[in-house]
Amino acid sequence: MKIIYLITLLICANTFSQDFLSIEEAMENASKKNEIFKEYTVFEHSTQKINSSLREIAPDIQSISVSKSALSTIQKETPEFIHFYVYHEDDTLSVKMQRHQVLTDDFKVRNQDGKVLKYKPGLYYRGIVNNDFKSLAVFSFFDETLNGIISSPSKGNRIVAQLRNKNKFVIYNDSKMTVSQDFSCQVDEIEQFGDLVPQTDFSNSTSASANCVRVFYELTNDIYVNNSSSTNLTLNWLTSVHNIVAALYSDSNIPTALSEVLIWQVEDPYTGDNIEKLTFFRENRIAFNGDIAHLLDLPITGGVAYLNSLCQDFNHAFSGLSLNYEELPTYSWTVKVISHEMGHSLGSPHTHACFWNGNNTAIDSCGPINGYSEGCDDAEIPSEGGTIMSYCHLGATGINLALGFHPQVKAYMNSNIDTKSCLGTDCIDSCTRTIAGVTVNQSNENSFTVNIDDVISNSWIYRIYEQNTTPGPFNTTNSNSILFNDDVKPNTYYVIQVANNCTNGNVGGAFQSNYLTDDDWCSGRIFTDIGGLNGNYPSNQNFLKTFYPEDSANKIGLTINDFDLEDGADFMTIYDGESINSPIFLNGENLTGNNLTTSYFEASNNTGAITVNFTSNFANANNSGWEILVSCETLSILEFSEDDIAIYPNPFNDKLFIMSNVDFDKVLIYDINGKQVYKKNIKSVKENYLN
Repeated sequence: MKIIYLITLLICANTFSQDFLSIEEAMENASKKNEIFKEYTVFEHSTQKINSSLREIAPDIQSISVSKSALSTIQKETPEFIHFYVYHEDDTLSVKMQRHQVLTDDFKVRNQDGKVLKYKPGLYYRGIVNNDFKSLAVFSFFDETLNGIISSPSKGNRIVAQLRNKNKFVIYNDSKMTVSQDFSCQVDEIEQFGDLVPQTDFSNSTSASANCVRVFYELTNDIYVNNSSSTNLTLNWLTSVHNIVAALYSDSNIPTALSEVLIWQVEDPYTGDNIEKLTFFRENRIAFNGDIAHLLDLPITGGVAYLNSLCQDFNHAFSGLSLNYEELPTYSWTVKVISHEMGHSLGSPHTHACFWNGNNTAIDSCGPINGYSEGCDDAEIPSEGGTIMSYCHLGATGINLALGFHPQVKAYMNSNIDTKSCLGTDCIDSCTRTIAGVTVNQSNENSFTVNIDDVISNSWIYRIYEQNTTPGPFNTTNSNSILFNDDVKPNTYYVIQVANNCTNGNVGGAFQSNYLTDDDWCSGRIFTDIGGLNGNYPSNQNFLKTFYPEDSANKIGLTINDFDLEDGADFMTIYDGESINSPIFLNGENLTGNNLTTSYFEASNNTGAITVNFTSNFANANNSGWEILVSCETLSILEFSEDDIAIYPNPFNDKLFIMSNVDFDKVLIYDINGKQVYKKNIKSVKENYLN
């Protein structure tokens, strides 16, 4: 047992090392070394009949017999190299594969309450068919079942899987299915994070990436229920899917690994459209064990992702999937959506975007021909099928998994992820962001304190600089409270960037926030958006500011002189108080566009404060923003602070004490029904009592 354990560790270290091999390189390397591909009789011809309803969906579907004894032997022997034959129509398919590690060494599964769930992983293989190095074969073996995909440029994608809730295995070609795959991706509605490296800056040749991407999956309750509310079945499905996804990235020389899974075993909180689900996921799944967090849900609705989001606080994606069409497993549909959205996270635009070929043109026109144009509509339609980042699934040409990612996309993603400082080189030693957020306290106009909300880490890097100036270098701190007093200017936006500083030398994903410094608002100051008086505000803003009067006898007033937000997309809400828990002003909720009902808001609370919350979406079409005069008025008599008066005890029997810092000349007491039960004229002093 000790020897087997040592070999396993060596294989794991090799699989996730910098000497990473693509599937083609691995197979060629095995052939050169005369590695023995141990042969197993896994499949045999079957005479079982197929229901007519399934044949209507997949005309070429056939039953195929799986040897349970072969499955048992494979589980026992765990061969590194494996060979077997698969039969479909008139074809005999010779499959040769190598075992790969899909999961990280510290992989774990938990439910919504944090309870760790037990799971026995399968054996995961990737390879080729009929010695064709342009083909792709991916299989996952478990104790009593298996599944796989066999894909080639000329034959498309053949799916081998067990029918849902039945002990019957089938093989079919998804390109011949009679139902459409009409999902779409909403990445065009999401802003990119960080500048994309110009496509002219790299060639189409790819070498193995020096970095590894760890993936955290969160599964909704619908997926769990669809897998018979079984942890094992759910994870067999997910690890099989990720095995195929990882193979596609492996073929692009990008190593990936599945680091953790969260399963909702009860009703989950995700509702609304794709973007609403992604937004809720991103706002609530802040810290996770991985470099990308991917939410998976049913039914098939396409996906949405933040472009180029690695090592950012928006490293999240969403995919709406199809596990089955009736009882027929549809692995390829699921793989296409997940790998596509993950490609956006790694920085790749669509192949129909005006970004490629060294001259900002498109690779193909599968998007525009199906109604999804990004401005470049004159490219060709690939005759052999589209690649992962295309929209060719919407047309007759389809997406061929054997083609994987287009060569330009492969090269781009490799170049891009090698610039990401949070990634590890072995799928183990990456640096995960554990920062939940930052808060800012300011007691005077000359300095402010940034508090890092992080209960896990104890080392961070940070920098704070004035908006629209050149930032300086990052500083290191072991304190989650940072005092900034470097020539602080009043009524000025500052950028706050904080990231985890890990012991392995990597840097976790940065958290960025904007802060508007305080001023003597009662002297009359102009409050603008981040773009200032002459520029537009940026996308993806969630800005919160509370304005306080210098003197507690005053109250804040806001006069809106100019207001122009993207109508129906960007919003401002104004609160009568110190936080977003305060009452919202009449006509002060979700202000958008440029046609306001009310242009003046005056505090009526005893602190005299007003809070403004502004959010902008991820689209780039932003407007000029706002110009608001902040001034002060005097609090009325009835608006004294609750700190100015104290009445006790409550309830009382015969004596009531009143302590007051303000003048009054009369006391009236009413019962619970509103009836006056006591009245007395009294001159206020520091302390009074009533008998």
